[in-house]
Amino acid sequence: MINLPDSPRSLGDLVGLGFRLVRKNWKTVVSIFLVPSLFFSMALSGSQFCFVHWVQAQSLDPGFFAVHMACGLGLALVMIACQWEIALRSCAFIRCVLLVDSEYSVAYEYARRRQWEIMTVYAVSFLLPTIVAIIWTLLFVATLYLGTGDVFGKVLCVVLGFLEGLTFVVAFSYSLLYTAIAFVAVCRAESGIKDSLKEGFVLSREAVMRGLSYICLLLTSIFIVTLPLYLPVVLLGIWEGYVQGKMNEINFPIYLRVLEAISSCVINMLSLGAALSGVALFCRDVKMRRQGLDIDEGLSKLAYQPSSPHSKS
Repeated sequence: MINLPDSPRSLGDLVGLGFRLVRKNWKTVVSIFLVPSLFFSMALSGSQFCFVHWVQAQSLDPGFFAVHMACGLGLALVMIACQWEIALRSCAFIRCVLLVDSEYSVAYEYARRRQWEIMTVYAVSFLLPTIVAIIWTLLFVATLYLGTGDVFGKVLCVVLGFLEGLTFVVAFSYSLLYTAIAFVAVCRAESGIKDSLKEGFVLSREAVMRGLSYICLLLTSIFIVTLPLYLPVVLLGIWEGYVQGKMNEINFPIYLRVLEAISSCVINMLSLGAALSGVALFCRDVKMRRQGLDIDEGLSKLAYQPSSPHSKS
């Protein structure tokens, strides 16, 4: 991989180091995440095609519905299996980044051996941000309902909407920060689910604003880097919509769906590599700062400790 820093770094340095790690080891990243990411992208595109085809057909035939439902459930199982494999490979990748294991095969064996603990924390990393998004969506809907009233209701709607948007960014970012640190904890050491979640809570409390700023910076950087990869697909989709007419009658050609699956696969691999590297380096930086603070406090206590009578004699 790369030489890890031996001292705490700034947020920008950590993000840059994560991207540098992916750039220098892109062949390794591709070899690790290519197969599950490719199958996940194909299954996702297939499920979307299945749903759109069922909606556009406007058929109430039970057999037609059953076929599309069976295809959707089968593709959903494929996506779950791909996410399972991605979680295990992510664990092995994190252990290699942090130099816990020198070989990927050894790290992957560790992930296989502790797959249930890893998958539980991995599932929490999906569920907690989803719950936060659902709660704030309900709040947004309730706030929009206030805007249908008089002038006071509309002003209140604007104020509450701004506050809800601000608190949503904070809550969603913290949920990502907490679950990411917990996942790194369960990947790095032989800790149980409870201990990993506890360590995620303890480390995420260390300089909360710094952690939230890092998550926002990391996600923004990943979005900026991967946007040019997905932008051509978006532009082609807009062009097809313009050529074919109304958006609700669009039937995207096969080539566009293939390009979408390929671009999604590439974006998933790059995003995973950068996100996992960035989060692992940040957790290491937080622990390094915390240990340095503990050492400073211990030295301060020793410096101001009163001497005993035996030392005077």
